[in-house]
Amino acid sequence: MIETHAEHPLEALEQRTATLLDGLREGRRRERQLSSEHQRMADERQRLMEECERLASERERLSAELNAELTAARERQRELESQLG
Repeated sequence: MIETHAEHPLEALEQRTATLLDGLREGRRRERQLSSEHQRMADERQRLMEECERLASERERLSAELNAELTAARERQRELESQLG
């Protein structure tokens, strides 16, 4: 079959359209991939923030417990020193 001037531009347009569609599909796939990655990172950030809050609360609890034990030990030391004399 002999290619006419009308067929050649149409084939070129079809080829260009196919290339653009492939590019759009790849762009959409990459967008979904990045969106999924972003969501995973946001979830991990939230988990780490919650873990930081939990650890801060635990640190405060342990600090208060240690201070109470230290106060009790000092009081006991004073009692023993007063008994000795």
